[in-house]
Amino acid sequence: MNSRSLCLRASAALAFGLLLPSCTSIDGVAAVSQMATPLELQAIQAREFNVPRNLAFKSVMSVLQDLGYILQSADLPSGFISAVSPSVDTTPLAERLIIGTESYSEVAVTASFLPLPNGSTKVRLNFVERRSRLGLMGKSRDDRPVIDPEVYQVAWEKVDETLFMLTATNDFARPAKPETPEGAPSN
Repeated sequence: MNSRSLCLRASAALAFGLLLPSCTSIDGVAAVSQMATPLELQAIQAREFNVPRNLAFKSVMSVLQDLGYILQSADLPSGFISAVSPSVDTTPLAERLIIGTESYSEVAVTASFLPLPNGSTKVRLNFVERRSRLGLMGKSRDDRPVIDPEVYQVAWEKVDETLFMLTATNDFARPAKPETPEGAPSN
């Protein structure tokens, strides 16, 4: 094999190695390139639960924390939660060493809660994969909505499980017990 052929193969391998990370995603969260219609998005992103808004809110917040998300805001009166996953370094070694760039991915999620007239709650989740790239030319970020139905299905199953546990133990209905001073009779 001559040196020119070897050089071309090495260049092709390097180019393939640099392009491959842009085709993958973190933790199986795939952002589908084709956008779904608004009705298709609602079908996978929204669910109605036969529970009051405060219980649905508590359940979703618990699920997000259990999945490792960092809560950025959670406001029951407005019915809105925002959270983000920890950042994952997705930089291939060759890209870091040769080009000097770094790539990171994280997933942001928002949840909104709409109380319905029948006492149930409509919950809508929205996952967005964020890819950041740092290099000699500065920083860039690419946000892609996650529209893979499996991602949402897993989230809905976990919310269902948490709601079942909360309603089975009646945790949501127990008010905090007031402290009684020492020596005072307790009820």
